[in-house]
Amino acid sequence: MKSILIMAAGNGSRYGTLKQFDEMGPNGEFLFEYMLYDAIKNGFDHVVIVTKKEHVETLREYLNARLPKHVKLDVIPQELSDLPKGTQVISRRKKPWGTAHAVWVARNFIENGFIVANADDYYGRESIRLASMFIDSNKDPFQFASIPYKLSDTLSSEGSVTRAICHAEKSFLKNIVEVREILKEGEKIIDRETSRVFTGEEVTSMNLWVFGPKVFSLLERDLLEFVNSPNIGSEDEIYIPKQIQHWIEHGQARVKLTGAGKGWFGVTYSNDKQRAMDHLAERTRLEDYPTPLWRS
Repeated sequence: MKSILIMAAGNGSRYGTLKQFDEMGPNGEFLFEYMLYDAIKNGFDHVVIVTKKEHVETLREYLNARLPKHVKLDVIPQELSDLPKGTQVISRRKKPWGTAHAVWVARNFIENGFIVANADDYYGRESIRLASMFIDSNKDPFQFASIPYKLSDTLSSEGSVTRAICHAEKSFLKNIVEVREILKEGEKIIDRETSRVFTGEEVTSMNLWVFGPKVFSLLERDLLEFVNSPNIGSEDEIYIPKQIQHWIEHGQARVKLTGAGKGWFGVTYSNDKQRAMDHLAERTRLEDYPTPLWRS
């Protein structure tokens, strides 16, 4: 069994609504449904969705009515109280714990190699194929993978974006740093916080990861330390890239950069939606996807 885990618990603060459940396909499909379609075409037979508790039942009914019958579906709530034993829960906290926690909450549902992806990104069929090939060939339980993209292919014309910039050594990730205010100004790509200038050729992670079940023990230890930290604030979150950097530095895991991903687009801002709809309509016109997407 091969699994794909979709993180769909975001608030869409810059988008203005819950973009993961916004209708974008020619027949009102969600953006992440196209990723599921590509995954199933590449041999994935287990779909895991992590979302807010209030969306679990609706999303389960929605996908059960559409996904092929041979595909197993688990829809899991990301709840603040779901934490490792020994953590000191902050009762007044309202903000989710972050993407690392979103992966960890699936620990009782996944026992094999799996993809982790954002619900509000379209990664391209070739990228899903590369992830599938890595799962099939990987024999090291503490070797994971990232499908990288070129920075210039991942920007929004509507404003700044957060991107994880990667540095590699012999095809393995050596360093990953999140830059939170990247945008294009004229012919330049800059970080608005530091004024750093980028060429656009930089290798970038778009949160398309390939993990094995050993990742859950690493994340559990990290969560325990994070939540029990005396300096943690009510808005602080634990993110996948930061923890991966920690694992690399301490020799706990290594991350292979696969071949380059192709075809990414996302919806950070509300005005990105029309471009996403146009892209999906064109891919449907070219018969890359059927319409409706899930034919009975």
